Amino acid sequence: AADILSAYDDLIGTNRRRIQLLEESARLLFREWFVYFKFPGHERVKIVARGGRKMLAEWEYLPFTKIKLFKKAPLGVPVFTDIRQYCQTSEIDGTSITGDGEEVDYENRPSRADIAPRINTVYFAKMKGTDKVLYFNKGNSDLLEKILLSTGMVGFTTDEKYLGFLFGLLTSYEFVQYKNNFATGATQVSLNDVSLKKIKVLFPALNLVEAYSEIVNPSLEECSLLRNQNQKLAQARDLLLPRLMSGAIEV
Repeated sequence: AADILSAYDDLIGTNRRRIQLLEESARLLFREWFVYFKFPGHERVKIVARGGRKMLAEWEYLPFTKIKLFKKAPLGVPVFTDIRQYCQTSEIDGTSITGDGEEVDYENRPSRADIAPRINTVYFAKMKGTDKVLYFNKGNSDLLEKILLSTGMVGFTTDEKYLGFLFGLLTSYEFVQYKNNFATGATQVSLNDVSLKKIKVLFPALNLVEAYSEIVNPSLEECSLLRNQNQKLAQARDLLLPRLMSGAIEV
């Protein structure tokens, strides 16, 4: 029995490591291209100093909320008749939902359960010092009808072909530092609409945004599929356990 259960656990562990590697390689590539300017063809372009920052002539340094490719995902949950899982921010670890959530219906959900996730959207926790980011793509689109998120998160939606870049940007060291620096509040130090507008980012030429996303999008989709697989494996393992223990299934 222990062998069967450990086989499930091993597979879940392998999938977790793959997710970690795929996301980490997306972050490293973002750094390589957009922080160190080592993108394909970089030898032929001229780097200029503008406002005390190094950048390329056609790149812009502008407020994140002014980038037209990204739209702030609205709050509010459309009426639903089934039961959904409300995932609090504390139940998110890195880029994964780790808790089981709270079962809620539309009428009786907590006031903070006011985000219905959208496709091609990246959400991040507004609280200072938190590194929690969720993304929704074709690989986990089934979750859109199953879960609700807390207003402790804020999301930005984009066209599918720019999703990888949005993920890279929101998980970049620079963005996270800005978030922490501009977070305000007496009881809970976090970003609000005013402080969010202060965050400025380096925005590269559109062809590079697309080229980067083209490389990263399949990796992020694979991560979503692996997380789904892990959830199913964990459910199957938990169903098997009592039956193995009681001897209902012979090993």
